Amino acid sequence: MKKLVLIVAGFASMAAALPASAGPDMQLIEKGRQAKKEQQMKQRNQTEQMMKACAEMMKKSS
Repeated sequence: MKKLVLIVAGFASMAAALPASAGPDMQLIEKGRQAKKEQQMKQRNQTEQMMKACAEMMKKSS
């Protein structure tokens, strides 16, 4: 009886650990990369707009 309980407990623990050893979720990683890329592009666009506005102000004040 004790062996049966140990075998069942062993299988249960292996079954619980299986998703952890399955590896990374590549779809989730790619989604995160895409979000980061979009954020960087947005920041770049804002910076470029600020630089253009600053350059226009400099031309007007000269």
